[in-house]
Amino acid sequence: MTERRSMLPDGDSSRLALQAAVDVAPRGRLPQWGESARSAWPMLRRVGGYGALVALAGAGLAVAIGAAGHSSFLVPSGRRHYPAWMAGPFSGLTHGKMTGALFVLLLLSMCAAYGVAVVCSRGLHPGAAIAAIVGLQLVFLLAPPLLSTDIFSYVDYGRLGAVHGLNPYVHGAASAHADPAFPFTGHLWRHARSVYGPPFTLLTYPLAALGVPAAMWGLKLIMALSSLGICALVWRCARERGLDPVRAAMLFGLNPVVLVYAVGGGHNDLLMLALAMLAVALVLYGRERGGGGALVASAAVKASAIALLPFMVLGAARPRRVLVGAAIGVAVVAAISVVGFGSHAFAFITDIGKQQTLVSGNSVPSEIAQLFGADRVTSAVRLGGQILLVVAVAFLLWRTRRGADWVANAGWAMIVVSLTTTWLLAWYTLWALPFAAISRQWRLLAATLLLQALFLAHGITPLVA
Repeated sequence: MTERRSMLPDGDSSRLALQAAVDVAPRGRLPQWGESARSAWPMLRRVGGYGALVALAGAGLAVAIGAAGHSSFLVPSGRRHYPAWMAGPFSGLTHGKMTGALFVLLLLSMCAAYGVAVVCSRGLHPGAAIAAIVGLQLVFLLAPPLLSTDIFSYVDYGRLGAVHGLNPYVHGAASAHADPAFPFTGHLWRHARSVYGPPFTLLTYPLAALGVPAAMWGLKLIMALSSLGICALVWRCARERGLDPVRAAMLFGLNPVVLVYAVGGGHNDLLMLALAMLAVALVLYGRERGGGGALVASAAVKASAIALLPFMVLGAARPRRVLVGAAIGVAVVAAISVVGFGSHAFAFITDIGKQQTLVSGNSVPSEIAQLFGADRVTSAVRLGGQILLVVAVAFLLWRTRRGADWVANAGWAMIVVSLTTTWLLAWYTLWALPFAAISRQWRLLAATLLLQALFLAHGITPLVA
């Protein structure tokens, strides 16, 4: 036996020696360590997940309470005059003033906690995740209108029609400058006509007639409920597509941009996305006509949603039904618009085109222009963005036609729109998020979160400079 072993090649001898050593060594040390590491991971994930939810809730509550304490940059509508009704129920809970540096610290803390919570989502009980989503949405619903004056534009357009008998597609807010909503409207929009869909404007009429405070809080409630509706629809769509519904709902419902900017600011992008996700859910469940109609209703709030229609048509099992539903939706929206605003009902389409000529310092084309030494977005940069948009959308539609996931490609289209527009705002960066949350493409989710991170980094830098 000894001679036989000595005749084996060196490699085989080494393997035999290693096996003998393993047999002689005390059994179970390495397996026990591996098993203990594996058994510890669920506990670490659970602790990390719940800890992140607590940190996210604490930082979010601090932002909301700090914004309600004193007039500051966080509430641009009340920077000079801060009425008690605008502060909301958090008024008086703090005596300190929210500084730019403190806000940046809290926002970054929210972003970090959000990332940990999503990574550790499998360690969380679904009820805890739902409670965190609902609780944080409620916190920012009750906060004053954050980082934007847009909600008072909604109120002002509603009051033009409901109180003053003026058509908001003919007149701007300045036409009723004595109205109590006018001082809170952003300076850029005081002479601008409404660029929102007529059905949405009509929705604001009953609230506007109740007074400015009731209209503002009523609209914030609608947008917060829309955000929760998106979470519920994302949950259903993720489950239908075989994905983790808890993680998908957390990706949207706990996202700091959604909470601070969209829910906190009361933006109608949330209502637009809620109707768009309703359309997606209906198509996934085989109700294509309802999906086409819901998508047109989404575009009747904000026209950007219409870009999703060709992806839905190409990706649906029965595309003709989507087109039929969309056609019925267009007819209904057109009838409501004409009855409500007459021949001026569709003037907002022209005004949307004019608004696209505006430039925000946070947009990608603006950054590119500055990179090449221009002090503004040149015609060449603008043309390049438009060409990129057309080519990218055409490519995505081609891929969808060839069988690629239409939901994911619709999300990519929303990202391309955000990248090429010269007028980019924080809440635009979340348009792709619900699609990324129910997509199997990690690259789409990474691109969506990266876009948000770059926007936040650019926007908050002056606060600590």
